[in-house]
Amino acid sequence: MRYIKPARKVFFTGSQAIFGELMRKQVPSPQVNIPSNEYPILLMHGFMGFSKMEIAGIKLFDYFNGVKLCLEQMGYTVMSPEVNPIDTPQNRAKQWAKELDILLDNSGAQKAHLICHSQGCLDARVLAADCSNFCTTPQQGELRGIGYGDKIASMTHLGGPHLGTILAETTDTSQTAEFFMDLIGLIAMMTGSPFSSAEKTVACFTPTFMKDTFNKQIHVPDHIPCYTVAGAPETEEQVGFMFDGSWNTLNNMPISEGGGQNDGFVTTNSAHFAGNKTKLKGSHELQWQSLGNIHADHVAMIGIPLELKSNNHFSHLPMFIGMAQHIDTCYKRNVQMALQASGEWLRHCALLDNNKTNESV
Repeated sequence: MRYIKPARKVFFTGSQAIFGELMRKQVPSPQVNIPSNEYPILLMHGFMGFSKMEIAGIKLFDYFNGVKLCLEQMGYTVMSPEVNPIDTPQNRAKQWAKELDILLDNSGAQKAHLICHSQGCLDARVLAADCSNFCTTPQQGELRGIGYGDKIASMTHLGGPHLGTILAETTDTSQTAEFFMDLIGLIAMMTGSPFSSAEKTVACFTPTFMKDTFNKQIHVPDHIPCYTVAGAPETEEQVGFMFDGSWNTLNNMPISEGGGQNDGFVTTNSAHFAGNKTKLKGSHELQWQSLGNIHADHVAMIGIPLELKSNNHFSHLPMFIGMAQHIDTCYKRNVQMALQASGEWLRHCALLDNNKTNESV
C-alpha cells in the first residue's frame, strides 16, 4: 500500500509522455548545421537514471529528453550512456570512466566535455579527482578519485547536490521525506535493485556526508572549468506534481536548516556549490561559475515531462543548445552568453565589437 501514491504519479507521467511522443513524431525536426565542437560531449545521468524509458516497446523519452539527437543534428559528437541507476558515486565513476574511454577512442579526441545532472555531478567530480584524493568512511567504504582530470575539458552541472539535500536525511520523518523514500523504494523494486543499495546511495546526498566528507576529500583539478545551473521555480505551477510537496517543504525551511529556493530536491545554494572559491589555473576567474537559475524543477531541466499543465515558462532544448555553444571554443571566443530563467540565452557578439574597434583605429 505504501507505494500506491508514487505509483499513481509514475502512471500519469507515462501516459502523458506517450501522448507527447506521438505528437512529436508528427512534426519533423529541422536540420541545422554549425561548426563541430573540438571536443565531444558526454551526458551523465543522475540517480535512478536511464538511457531511455520504454513501455511495451514504446519509447517514452530519453533521460536527457531529445538532447543527444538535437546536438548531433547541430554537428556535435554526443554520447549518452547508462551506468548503474542505483549505486554510489564511487562505483558509478568507475563505470563512467569506461564510457569516457569509449567516447574518446571513437572520436579520436583527447578530452571531452561533461554535462551532468543530479548525482551525475557527484560522479563527475569523483571521475576527475586525482587518485590521491582518498579516504575511508564507515558507511560508504572507500572514497577515491579516479584520476581522469586530464581527459576532461569542462564540466556543466545541472541540479547537482554539491552541499547535499536535507530530503536525503533518514532522520527526517516529514510526509515529504517519507514519500521520497517510498518513491525510491518503488523504483528500486521495479529495477530489481536491493532497497539497501538505494539507502546507501541516498546517504551520499546528505548534507553531513557531502560537507564533512565528500567535499573535503574530492577536488576537481583546478584546470577544469565547472559551470552550474540551479532549478528555481517561482510558483507551484512551475513545479511538476512529483515535486510539489518537497518544493514547498524546502521553500518554507530556513536556509540555515538546508532549505530555501530549490528545484524540489536540491536548493540553489547546493546546486551552485556556494562557498567554493578555487581559482581556475592560470586565470583570475573562479573555477566554479554559476550560469544562473532556471524556472524548472529537478527533472524538468532535462526535459522529463511531469507537468500536467502546458509548460510556457521553460524549454530545456534551447538551454542545452546554448550549453553546447557555451563550452564550444569556436563560440566562446566570439560570443558572450547569459542563460535566462526560461532556458533561452542572451547572446552578444564580441567579434562585432572587435571589428568596430578595428574600423575606428
